[in-house]
Amino acid sequence: MEQLSARERIRQPKRRKKGPSYKYLLFLGAVSLIAVISTVLAVSNRIKYKNQQKTFIEAGVTDPAYSFDAAVKMANAAEAGGRQAVLDDMQLSFENGISTTAFLRSRFPDKIVYADDGHYVFADINRSLPMHNLKLSAFSKDDSGFMTYGDAAIQTHRGIDVSKYQGNIDWSLVKNDGIEFAFLRLGYRSYGTGIIKEDESFKDNAAGAIQNGLHVGAYFFSQAVTTDEAAEEAEFVIKTLKPFKVDYPIVIDVEEIANDTYRQQDLSQAELTEIVITFCEKIKAAGYTPMVYANIKGFTSLVDISRLAGYDKWYADYGSVPYMPYEMSIWQYTDKGRVSGIDADVDLNISFKTW
Repeated sequence: MEQLSARERIRQPKRRKKGPSYKYLLFLGAVSLIAVISTVLAVSNRIKYKNQQKTFIEAGVTDPAYSFDAAVKMANAAEAGGRQAVLDDMQLSFENGISTTAFLRSRFPDKIVYADDGHYVFADINRSLPMHNLKLSAFSKDDSGFMTYGDAAIQTHRGIDVSKYQGNIDWSLVKNDGIEFAFLRLGYRSYGTGIIKEDESFKDNAAGAIQNGLHVGAYFFSQAVTTDEAAEEAEFVIKTLKPFKVDYPIVIDVEEIANDTYRQQDLSQAELTEIVITFCEKIKAAGYTPMVYANIKGFTSLVDISRLAGYDKWYADYGSVPYMPYEMSIWQYTDKGRVSGIDADVDLNISFKTW
């Protein structure tokens, strides 16, 4: 719309010497406009009426206790009431501090919902896959921040996973704090250069954890982009493990790199799944138990979980209960845990399986 100058805004219309006054013309214009609008609304309502009538007839709404007009009014009222109920539900939830993600997950129980790059993904649950049998109401945290599970039908174990970033660890204190198992980062492939490196603290952590009687597993952060590279990573892991007696699974860690480019970012789901399978099969052939680590996006879209049914799953999700519906062996529930003998934050895990 054009903006008028100050001068134009205050200019008054000139009076005509002959013909009807401008007020009369405005009145006639208003009456005509009302008539047009009424006609349009009448036609629109008639079309809507016919469409609704057709819908009710097709739906078999023939109860003689109600006229068609009464049925239409009830349907419109229910529709409006339904919209308002949804809005009231959203408002109350958000006022009580429920996050958007938590709200959507609770309202779409037949979908896997997660945030991804500024939008939400609503993925179908694959009901043909094994589902976990965990009772979500049985989960709670004790005063020390450790997750507990109150159903005696499943025996759980308390564990951590560490790398060089946890510094020098006093494993005797870790053991005395009730930690039963530890997954140690054995190494990683650089997501930029593609060079394989051993974690600087792996050997010390392995020796200390084993000496103090913890169950020990290892994980490798993969950035393989071909199955040949995946086999190379597995062979590196097997060679590095030889001096140590580990009794828990050997894990391939597949995850995105936040806020940066990385080698695996353009792989298709099928390609990354083949990489995971190649690694796991190499580990299995060497006599170890293979395992796959990922978060909800990883298990939902990065890899094809239906092709990984033969491997244990280690699931990362920092909520109050595990959200993934599929069978899992370990749940990593926080990266802000505190454990005696470790001066830094540490990942805490609860396992639902004994190896």
